[in-house]
Amino acid sequence: MIVHSVKFERPISGASLVDCLTQPDRALDSCASSANDDSSPGSASTSTGEDSQAQANSETIEKLLSEISCGINDLQSQTGKWVDQFQALSIRLASMIVSQLVDSSETVRVERVKNLLNEVLNRPETPLAAFVHPEDFSKLQGYLKSVELDVQPDASVDIGECRVDYPSHELVSDLRQQLEQIEDRLGEVLHDV
Repeated sequence: MIVHSVKFERPISGASLVDCLTQPDRALDSCASSANDDSSPGSASTSTGEDSQAQANSETIEKLLSEISCGINDLQSQTGKWVDQFQALSIRLASMIVSQLVDSSETVRVERVKNLLNEVLNRPETPLAAFVHPEDFSKLQGYLKSVELDVQPDASVDIGECRVDYPSHELVSDLRQQLEQIEDRLGEVLHDV
C-alpha cells in the first residue's frame, strides 16, 4: 500500500490531509519491507524480471502521485487568487449598489441630507452656513423651517451631499469617498483573515 498526502494552506471541509512529501519513500520502504517479510524462508527468490517490473510500477505510481500533488498545489494557489478577486469584486459591487440606491432614491437622498445637517447641528462649533444641491433644498423646505441653521442652495454641491462653512474651515460630505474608504478597509480586513 502506498500512502501519499498533500498539505493545503486553506481549510478544506471534510478533509484531513498531511504533507508526506518530505519522506515519500518511507511509505514505499515500509511496504517493500513488509512484502519482503512475507516471503517464506524456504522459497526461492523471485526472478529479476519480476522485481524490476514491480520497482518500475512503484516508481511510476510515485511519479504520478507527485504530479497529482503538484497539480493540487497549483489548484490551491489558483483558488486562493480567485477567492481574493471574488472578494474584491464583491466589495466593489456592494459599494456601487449603495451608491446607486442613494443616487436613485429621492427618499434615501433627502434623509441622508437631513442626517448630515443634524450632525452639523450636534457639533459644538457654530457653522456660518450650510449648502445643499438645489433639488435637495426644495425637498427640505419643511425640515429647514424647524432647524436653526442657515441652509442655502448651491449647484456646486452634489445631490445628496452638503457643504458646511465654519469660520476656520469647511466640511464637505462625500459618499463616494466614504465608500472608497470602506472598500479599502474591508479589503484589508478580508486580506488579514
